[in-house]
Amino acid sequence: MSEAIQNALIDDEKSISGAYITVTTMMLLNVILNKISFHSKKAESIIQGKAKLLIKNGFIDKKVMQQETMTDEELLQALRHQGVLKVEDVGIAMIEPNGEITVVKKVDAGALQ
Repeated sequence: MSEAIQNALIDDEKSISGAYITVTTMMLLNVILNKISFHSKKAESIIQGKAKLLIKNGFIDKKVMQQETMTDEELLQALRHQGVLKVEDVGIAMIEPNGEITVVKKVDAGALQ
């Protein structure tokens, strides 16, 4: 949206109406997709995606990593950002629809039960 507005302000033609149409269309599509997602779990899954299990009890699911085109180093870096140094210490790790990785350590996972 910001780029559409920026182009309208910087462009020689000063096309404010073009920016208005672009921004309005994007906002309407966002509202429509949010309403559809709210009313239909299947649509929500298609539009927003689902979290996928990357690691369970210290074991990496290589198939999920391939689907997400994630390297071992990217996974290890994400684990370090969550304060985990060894894969063996992970109870579960999920890749969320927005690309973030959520990690629950084995110790923490046991405390939840």
